[in-house]
Amino acid sequence: MNSQTLHFKTHGTISDFPIDQWNRLTDPNNPFLDHEFLTTLEISGCIGGDSGWVFRFIAAWDNGQLIGVLPVFEKHHTYGEFLYDWEWQGAYARSGLPYYPKGFLGSPYTPASGRKFLVEDSHLIAELIAQMKVAQNRYGWHSIHAAFVTQDEQQTLVERGFIPRTHFQYYWQNQNYRSFDDFLDTLKSSRRKQIKKDRRIVNALGLDIQVKSGHELTPSDIQALFQFYISTHDKKQGHPHLNAECFSRLVELMPDRILTVIAYQNEIPVAGTFNFIKGNKLYGRYWGCAIESPNLHFECCYYQLIEVAIQRGLVTVEAGAMGDHKFFRGFDPEETYYAHQFSLAEGHSAIERHVNQEAAHIQETVAQLRLASAYKKEV
Repeated sequence: MNSQTLHFKTHGTISDFPIDQWNRLTDPNNPFLDHEFLTTLEISGCIGGDSGWVFRFIAAWDNGQLIGVLPVFEKHHTYGEFLYDWEWQGAYARSGLPYYPKGFLGSPYTPASGRKFLVEDSHLIAELIAQMKVAQNRYGWHSIHAAFVTQDEQQTLVERGFIPRTHFQYYWQNQNYRSFDDFLDTLKSSRRKQIKKDRRIVNALGLDIQVKSGHELTPSDIQALFQFYISTHDKKQGHPHLNAECFSRLVELMPDRILTVIAYQNEIPVAGTFNFIKGNKLYGRYWGCAIESPNLHFECCYYQLIEVAIQRGLVTVEAGAMGDHKFFRGFDPEETYYAHQFSLAEGHSAIERHVNQEAAHIQETVAQLRLASAYKKEV
């Protein structure tokens, strides 16, 4: 790093960055800031354009080489962030204060923990954060939010005036299991019996359940997986953030990062999950079905992914946001980390008080869950 050739720039598209230089900086166990993932979202219109996600990526360049970047978006809504800041928006609205636009440091539509400071030299971090605050003033952001950062990244932001916030998700951790039965043997009797019962019920359906990488998917598979994704949002009266082009391009651009579980009935897909894999982590993501069987959800979203993780020696299965049913099936609570900064001093102080009150509840909840873990107590 040469201070005479180092310069910083804010970018409005992922296409400004050479793919090899970008991917060299990303988290080796998290695919959701990979160049291919962001390119897919941009090309398909899921971010950029009129999506409410505006690229404001803050990059450090040294003699034409990318050496650091903060993947920051300007946001004009709260969808797809998993920030859970609805109460804060409401408080601002009741006070007659604007909440948007805001800065968001993280990966779109993805509640996955991992590095968000993409740097080759940690000495760059302080200057990149300073440049992010310059961007805040330039673009009029009323706040900046960092989501699903590492604990060290959270601490770095806190040292620069951000409010720390902690929540949790349910992760499955591989304890060097040799088989699925080996995993079951570590569970309490009631939990072990429940999982076996879940799997017997699915087995009785007579379905052909297949695990496929992106390379193995047919166009009809991809179409079915997208329709399953849409059906889940329809059932929950939610708004789907991704479109059919996005699904197709993800498979096209990053097939090695895609792992699906599809249940076929007479060779027709009737349920499935669209998941991601990188390094030592497997991320369960988009589920849907055309037939009703709650046990099929557990099979495709959890048990099949656990089997894959054991077979491939993966360390962690992250199965998405919340869901207490995961806890009863071997997914224990793990902390997730956020950091927030508000330009209005009164707003910053009020939300800091709220977060401090919330933290005690989160800590108590996690402690109670760990006591009630599905796993046997160690002697």
